[in-house]
Amino acid sequence: MGIPIVCVVAARPIFALDAATYRTALLVAAGWAVLYLLLALDPAPRDKIDTARSLLTSAPGSPSTPSGPTERAAPRDDHRTPNRPPPEGA
Repeated sequence: MGIPIVCVVAARPIFALDAATYRTALLVAAGWAVLYLLLALDPAPRDKIDTARSLLTSAPGSPSTPSGPTERAAPRDDHRTPNRPPPEGA
């Protein structure tokens, strides 16, 4: 887990990194280490995220719950050409 941070610290003298680049590399390595730790603790966070999202969208009054009709209306056929006869029953 700490390998990315150790690599950045070891690479500083080899690549002669300036302070800003070194700080950025340490932040990226620390983020990588935290992400690795979180994935090691819970290998399936996507399932939990999907469950939470479905619970939030099914809650009454939630902003992502559709308030109108759930089915789409059939498309209108207003683009008739003069050579095309009108549909039967119209």
